[in-house]
Amino acid sequence: MLIGLGVTGVLATLAFAVQMWAQQLVPAQQVALLFASEPAYAAWLSWYFLGETLDMQGWIGSALILLAVVIGAFGG
Repeated sequence: MLIGLGVTGVLATLAFAVQMWAQQLVPAQQVALLFASEPAYAAWLSWYFLGETLDMQGWIGSALILLAVVIGAFGG
């Protein structure tokens, strides 16, 4: 229980503070694009590290999310 409290209370708060600091330096559009790609990265990392399965629809969906982020960032 104390480990869970430490992780959520200390590490999550620290991560949130770093996120708020970084958002002051990065334009809002780029921050929104980074947040849009978060589900795709979470799915890929859970597949890689935890061995969770990702069906073809999941792979295609996450690839489309990242493609949209790249187009939004560089495509104008």
